[in-house]
Amino acid sequence: MHLTYNNSENTVHVSKGAFHLNFAESFEFNKMIIEQKQNDLIGKKVIFVTGGVGRLANYATSLGINSYSLDINPQYAEICKNNYPEVTPIVGDMLKPLKGFDYIFFEDAFNSTPIDFQFFQTVNHWQKAGKILPWFLTVQPISFNCSLLDEYFSSVEADALDDINEYFNSGYMELWTRLEDLDRYDTYTKFLDLKTHIKHLKFQKDDSFNYFGFICNITRSTDKSYIRIKLKNDGVDQRFFKFNPSLIS
Repeated sequence: MHLTYNNSENTVHVSKGAFHLNFAESFEFNKMIIEQKQNDLIGKKVIFVTGGVGRLANYATSLGINSYSLDINPQYAEICKNNYPEVTPIVGDMLKPLKGFDYIFFEDAFNSTPIDFQFFQTVNHWQKAGKILPWFLTVQPISFNCSLLDEYFSSVEADALDDINEYFNSGYMELWTRLEDLDRYDTYTKFLDLKTHIKHLKFQKDDSFNYFGFICNITRSTDKSYIRIKLKNDGVDQRFFKFNPSLIS
């Protein structure tokens, strides 16, 4: 069991994109979605958001899909041109939807949780520009008790507790653990429809537990007995503003 603080919402990430490792779990899930919808997608214009260097778009192209890869980083567009010439790279901001596409494929959907406000707000914006893929997202809230975390909190100086609690409520603190290492837990699965306007997401900790978060679909661990929990002790109660048609260009 270990804790990490992973704040990816930084200036470099936003301005240049995030050159993540190509996590096999995410790539295989996205391939499965494409294959399930293959008959509907062949010959259609599909834009992959954010498409990075175009790996997934290239796979879609091999199946007869007219694929475009949108990313904010112009370097990724050059890599795409050099390695995947059948894919059309587009340098642009995912927060500004583009017209002219039949489907919008969100590559990061599988790795998103209700904590990720920007993801859901962006999906709302693009819904008027085309059909959304994946058309659903599976989320798994978990409330739990953990004596190891309790021991950690008990060793923290009193004047540092506010900062530590803030980390645990930020959504950037991640816990890698095995379920059997938790003293007690309660979890369930909920399916979110990405085809329709997302108005409100609310998930709260069961008061009989000390900790709360969301089990991530991607573990980022070679040991698959581990799960990765994004901690959000104060829960999620987020409303999303309505789509602004002026954003589509």
